[in-house]
Amino acid sequence: MGKPIHAVVAALNADGSLSDKTVGRLIHVADPEGIFEETCRVALMIHPDFELPRFLGLWTDILDLFAGRYPGYQACNTRYHDLSHTLETLLAMVRLCHGAHLAGDRFSPADLHLGLAAALLHDSGYIQKEGDNDGTGAKYSLDHVALSADFADGYLESRGFGPLDRERCRAMIMATDLAFALEEVAFPDETSRRLGKILATVDLLGQMASRIYLEKLLFLYRELVEGGVEQFEDELDLLVKTRPFYRFIEDRLAGPLEGLDRLMRLHFAQAFGVEADPYRQYARKNMIYLCSLLECREDYRAELKRDGVVSSILHEDKG
Repeated sequence: MGKPIHAVVAALNADGSLSDKTVGRLIHVADPEGIFEETCRVALMIHPDFELPRFLGLWTDILDLFAGRYPGYQACNTRYHDLSHTLETLLAMVRLCHGAHLAGDRFSPADLHLGLAAALLHDSGYIQKEGDNDGTGAKYSLDHVALSADFADGYLESRGFGPLDRERCRAMIMATDLAFALEEVAFPDETSRRLGKILATVDLLGQMASRIYLEKLLFLYRELVEGGVEQFEDELDLLVKTRPFYRFIEDRLAGPLEGLDRLMRLHFAQAFGVEADPYRQYARKNMIYLCSLLECREDYRAELKRDGVVSSILHEDKG
């Protein structure tokens, strides 16, 4: 692993925004080890009594789950809702929790652990059980949030969590369901409500700020087709409809999610000395690039060049 995330020296553009290289070092973290170390570092900034050994056990279990080493489950085979998205969500979760802490929220070590557990478990419903060999986990697209909450409940029970904490974690995960009104989520208490809204916020920001968000939308289209979601004529139609979806997300962040994303700036100001939110900055960059990409609709795939996503899809189509 290279230089740790906390050692990043932020470089600014002339307009005061973060340079692309700095944004990449801060939020586009490819190695799980780097994400784990930064998550632990920020968690200790929130509460010095955060239990690192306990979190290491959770972390190990989740990596085993996605890799197919968890008893009774196959490896994750969805390529949009994959391990990288889960880890992006985890890192954004602890950072926004830190921003909320700086704004006056107080999370106990146990609360913080449960919130991070919800982040790591929020898409576990896509992972197929052993013997479930029909298609991929994408077939659970419409039900994956409830399935994730069910898995989390069973997992936490096996790790000694009581009924109240399992109910709190379930509510946090249900808050990520875009088809479910937030006011209908049965949060047991105000702390779980706050953590649930933080999780719902970072679930959106993490994926939309990914450096390969636009490329991975091609994977998302295939997941939605297998899952029986019939909102899109083809993958290009999904790309076209991503622009109004972004506006929908903006409204959701500002409205039901109470503008909590604004607290991300507090984290980056204290942790890195910059008055900026690289998640928002890169999400906007993705949308600007999407607009230019859609001007070349006949050859839009040629503009999606990162990480070999298009070539892998072309190979599959030929097969």
